[in-house]
Amino acid sequence: MGQGDIAYFGIRHHGPGSADSLAQALQDLQPVAVLIEGPSDASALLPLLARPEMQPPVALLCYPEEDPASTSFWPFAEFSPEYQAVLWAVDNKAALRFIDLPSSARFSEAAVEGAEKVDADEAKESSERDDVAPHRRDPIGTLARAAGYE
Repeated sequence: MGQGDIAYFGIRHHGPGSADSLAQALQDLQPVAVLIEGPSDASALLPLLARPEMQPPVALLCYPEEDPASTSFWPFAEFSPEYQAVLWAVDNKAALRFIDLPSSARFSEAAVEGAEKVDADEAKESSERDDVAPHRRDPIGTLARAAGYE
């Protein structure tokens, strides 16, 4: 794999088939860097997964001290493609990083979204008919909101 070449892999989280395919692809391509979905501020913790005393299943757990209920976690099992990628990168001395926003952004987003949802819900309640359930009036909109879309 050349210095400027980039290979992307769509993976199924915790999929044994994806883990095997990814491990083989990494071995074939020999990349100089492995980038994994996860909070960038936790990148320094990734090599710990390859230590002999770290036995999966394990998880990275992040939460704001003031709101532990907002915990986010990133699990790693023996059959997780992400775990296999970490092992390969450490064994082959490839650069290893998480590439998502830092965990603090996730918590900030949740607070903003929560406040926006309360405002939107209050406005919606004042304009809706009380005798028709929201999921009956707008089932697609209800699903979209549940998935985080406006």
